[in-house]
Amino acid sequence: MKLRPNSKKTFETKKDAEIVNDEIDFYGALVNVDVHNSYKSRAFGKGINMAAERIVNIKEDNVECHIDDHLIHIRLHDKDRRPGGKRYGGFPWEIRRKDLKHFPVIF
Repeated sequence: MKLRPNSKKTFETKKDAEIVNDEIDFYGALVNVDVHNSYKSRAFGKGINMAAERIVNIKEDNVECHIDDHLIHIRLHDKDRRPGGKRYGGFPWEIRRKDLKHFPVIF
């Protein structure tokens, strides 16, 4: 079952807004799913509202993949890699459909 934010209400804390925040080891890949409704935060020293969202993080070996409703970020962690290397990321609709089929998370 694919959970999504389910309330228009802004909650007082992230804990109250949380729907699911779970992590599993899936054949060696760590998969974390965080789904929460909108909540109030004191980030940056101000009271701001954090948006409701669904975030999926996948970590395996030296690769991290962060996927939400709007962006995909891929990070390669390698000891031999020099700073300033190529960064990967973008909007899912910028990636060819045949390449999206290889992603472990269905949009």
